[in-house]
Amino acid sequence: MLKMKLVDQSLKLKATIIILCLVAFVNACGKKTCREDEGISPLDKELTFIRLEDSIQKLTDTLDTRLFLDRYPLLSEKFLQRSKLPHDSILIQDFLKLSRDPYIDTMNQDVDREFANLAWLKNDLTDLFGHIRHYYPKFHAPPVYTVVSGFSVDLEVKDSVLVIGLEYFLSDSSRYRPPQIPNYILRRLKKRFLVPEIAMVMADRYCEIDMLDNTMMGEMLKWGRVYYFMEKTMPCLQDTLLTGFTEAQLKDVDDNLKTIWAHYLDKNLFFSTDLFLIKKYCDERPNVVEIGEQCPGRVGRWLGWQIVRKWAIDKKIPLQKVMAEKDARKIFTESGFKP
Repeated sequence: MLKMKLVDQSLKLKATIIILCLVAFVNACGKKTCREDEGISPLDKELTFIRLEDSIQKLTDTLDTRLFLDRYPLLSEKFLQRSKLPHDSILIQDFLKLSRDPYIDTMNQDVDREFANLAWLKNDLTDLFGHIRHYYPKFHAPPVYTVVSGFSVDLEVKDSVLVIGLEYFLSDSSRYRPPQIPNYILRRLKKRFLVPEIAMVMADRYCEIDMLDNTMMGEMLKWGRVYYFMEKTMPCLQDTLLTGFTEAQLKDVDDNLKTIWAHYLDKNLFFSTDLFLIKKYCDERPNVVEIGEQCPGRVGRWLGWQIVRKWAIDKKIPLQKVMAEKDARKIFTESGFKP
């Protein structure tokens, strides 16, 4: 009996150890790894966040629509450019056509189901804007309007207004997806990519460029600085959401960094001014087959990010100076990047 009790206790102990290990493993997998957070500053006022999907769908006549345009002057002027049009009738007819479209009702239902609660979006944008304000104290968060536009607008990011077409970021199970967009891009039109996409667009306003630099290097390091802006203003952002690469693609480019670097050197790509060639390595493509069948499109942006990160981190250069540095050759040389 004593021996059996000892065996039972041993089995229980092993089972407990296994369970604890599994719990630790699950917790480790679920834990969000964040980069160093240099700080966040409070916004000068609470973020204005207005949902307009239902309001647009309920428009029934000219008077309703004109009152709607009057009610939201920032949207009307800064986004719709109302005062620059010869007459309100142009906007009014566009809105009424949208509200009466039978397909929009279905699209609204999908949006209502998937975006029933947007508290997370307001929180994430407040966090992003707070980080931007930390680096740029004069930054003022634009009011945010969400709409269902019938695939007319995905994102419109300006100093004075931010408009989000929610239907662009629905899941694959929705009844409508943006037309004529290839799958490798469509994969990134999901709600989890929404705030990173906004951060990417906002980074562009702070990224100074030399208009006379038309080299591959200039394009790569412009995007490298945009990605660096994203990682600094969204310190907990996963690399998959920052770059748009899958986990497998990230591992592949990281494992083959020396091969990618050697390809650039062998083909003298860094100083190429061939626009077609630059687009091949930096713009949207399913794969950069010139490097390898599995090499993802936009690999030039990713490589530019690696160079910028090494330069900024090694030299302890603040984000503002990183974004203001126009001289791509200086960044490239001072980084000393060599895998």
